[in-house]
Parts: sequence; structure tokens; C-alpha cells
Amino acid sequence: MLAGQVIGVPIVNLQGFQQGSRYLSDRRDLNRHFPGNPTGNLADRIAYSLFNEIISHCTMLVDIHTGSLKRTNLPQLRADMNIAEVRTFVKGFDRMAVVHSSGTTGMLRTAALDAGIVAVSMESGESLRIQEKQIKAGVNSLNSLMEKQNMISRLFVWGKPEPVYYDSYWIRAEHAGILFSKKKLGDRVIKGQVLGVVTDPITNASHAIHARDTGRIIGMAVDQVVMAGFAAYHIGAETEIPDEE
Repeated sequence: MLAGQVIGVPIVNLQGFQQGSRYLSDRRDLNRHFPGNPTGNLADRIAYSLFNEIISHCTMLVDIHTGSLKRTNLPQLRADMNIAEVRTFVKGFDRMAVVHSSGTTGMLRTAALDAGIVAVSMESGESLRIQEKQIKAGVNSLNSLMEKQNMISRLFVWGKPEPVYYDSYWIRAEHAGILFSKKKLGDRVIKGQVLGVVTDPITNASHAIHARDTGRIIGMAVDQVVMAGFAAYHIGAETEIPDEE
């Protein structure tokens, strides 16, 4: 039996969904326009409608995303761990790594927090693909959250806690060419380890991409043609979740 209500909104940006893009038809990113404006541009108006008709009536928010185009993410939460209520909230998600991120103005998660709604973003997998393993990870964590919030009563077997990454950084390709990864999503790496190689298809010159520090691959580009400066590997450094004050 469910205590409380769960509101699921599977698609917000219908135009983007139909076009296989995160952007609206006017090239605006909807997740930079919350809480919106009823007399603003298209993104402002859609954001305003969603926020005022649905989000403002909620006490908790999980904003679900995949990785950006041609990148994939380890199942993870993006959360402002400077907020005590958020630190408590994320402990309800089973087998879900946490990446500290304060968010930016215009994001749904940021607007919800500003309105007093505890909120996180869930990131998992690759865009434009159906990935059963990633879907199961998300469903499992949402069920564990509802159990932790006393919304459902069930025997829930908790997995090994995932780490919190207070520090993370992207490693960029220094050369153009074809990226071939040597490491997989979720792998732990040490400083100086080769993560992948960019090969120039004309000269066959190869350039290795090295880890700057010890950590774990929490996001990465799929093998593809890249240009110099392309963000290839997202590395997280593990730390402990601080106790609530």
C-alpha cells in the first residue's frame, strides 16, 4: 500500500523527445529556464507550467536524466551536499553514487530547492538508448527511497553503499582523432593510468589520455570521432558523507 502520492512525468520536452534532442525547437535548453515565466519565451512558459501546476505541490523531487549526447553516466545522483536535508535524502537511494553539485540558476533541481522542495537529479546511462541494467538501477533506487520515506512497506534488501564524490573533473582530449577507450564506466583508476587513446586516421599517430589523479570513472564518452578539447572522461574522487548537524 502506498502512503502519499507519486507523480511521474515521463516527458516534459515533447519537441525535444520527438527530435531526439535535449533542446526545444528554438534551441533553448528547458533545464535552464526554471521556475519559468508565464509571459516569457517558449522555454520559460513550459517551465512555468510544469513548476506551478506540478512541482510546487510536491515535497520531494527526483529529476531523471541520461548522459548527454554520445556520453554515458554511471548511475548517480547530482545533489547539493551542502544542504543537510539533501544529505539525509540521498541516503534513501540504494546502490546509487552521489556527485556533489550545487547546480546552477535555471535548473529544475535548483528552482525546487529554492522553493523549499528537497531535490536531486538522477543521471544514468546513455541518451537515445534503452538500457535495461540502467533502468533497473533507477527503479531499484526509487523503490528504496519510497521505503526509506515510509511511503511503501516491503522487505527491502539494501546493497553495499555507493561513495560520495565531492570532487570530480573532466579529462579532455588534447588531440583530434578517433577515441578508443581502454577503461570502462565505473572502473577505478590511478594517477597516470591510460584511460583511452585518440588515433589520427590520416597519420595513424596515437595520443594517450591519462588519469590526472586516483579516482573512478563516473561518466565518459562513447568511442567516437573527437576534436581537441572534447570532454572524454569524468573522474570522481571518493569521500565520506558528513553526518547531519
